[in-house]
Amino acid sequence: MSNLPTLNQYLGPGGNQFPKTVPGFSTVPEQNPPQQHQHPGNWNQPHGPHHHHGHGPWNQPPQGNWNQPPQGNWNQNPGYAQQQPQQGNWNQNQGYYNNFKNEIYNLRNQYGMQIPENEIDQTLDAAKANKRMYAFTEPEKNYIRYDEKGKSYIAVAHTYGWAHKSNNQYFDEKKLPNSYDGTSSHLIKVCFLDVRVDFKHVKPGNYKLFINEAYENAQIRGQFKVKVTVGDKEVYNNEAFPNADMIKDKNLTEHFICDIKRQDFDMNKLDQNGDAIVKVVIVGKDNSWKKGWTFDGLRLLETN
Repeated sequence: MSNLPTLNQYLGPGGNQFPKTVPGFSTVPEQNPPQQHQHPGNWNQPHGPHHHHGHGPWNQPPQGNWNQPPQGNWNQNPGYAQQQPQQGNWNQNQGYYNNFKNEIYNLRNQYGMQIPENEIDQTLDAAKANKRMYAFTEPEKNYIRYDEKGKSYIAVAHTYGWAHKSNNQYFDEKKLPNSYDGTSSHLIKVCFLDVRVDFKHVKPGNYKLFINEAYENAQIRGQFKVKVTVGDKEVYNNEAFPNADMIKDKNLTEHFICDIKRQDFDMNKLDQNGDAIVKVVIVGKDNSWKKGWTFDGLRLLETN
């Protein structure tokens, strides 16, 4: 099996940039609106029995001053010059400048997420700088996270249940640096391993899947089988996990598992929110004793 890079090695400095949206409206005022036509000779002409039929001045205003506004400003909305954003700053107007903020409001409303007002940033860059992580409502914790890597879905392992998970002779928890939420599941020893974690609210798109983990025991090399599915479709299967490079990492490190592509999503099987479920299953290859593995969680990193 080829050596697989960690997330930081794969992305390099700076991480990915989340694509900017484009406003769906024009900020340029309509040019040359149609003039209002009137019959020549009858504008401002008196009506009634004393109508003048001659060709004299008959109450005609001075030439060129018939209530015409200044050149170039006819039919212009009052105050338009003050309302129109300056050239080059159209993306700063209300509604577009706050587009990212509105995206988080929509996220909160759609899924009933508890997101405090003071944790909603004006811009994507601000959210990344603040390392925002917004939790979905299920007890098996899934998050949307913004950080230097970009926008990600995060699944936190210690909130899931699996075989022997609740028995502290086999599994316990650790508080470690680089943990997604501060707590990691730690395998003490087990002979039967069957770990299942899923991402519950994934929008169709392109992603890179990483596992955040650490190893204490080199003998665990190749003792796991890993399978990844998008809906009903299997997109990855590895029967020799972890590899030689992974087991060298004694501290929590994100290891690349596989790519997930937009075409892997069955658009006819999305839920009412337009989401799919991405599942990751990690099982033991046999019933030999396995020990010394810390499993913090999984990241689905959005890519272009």
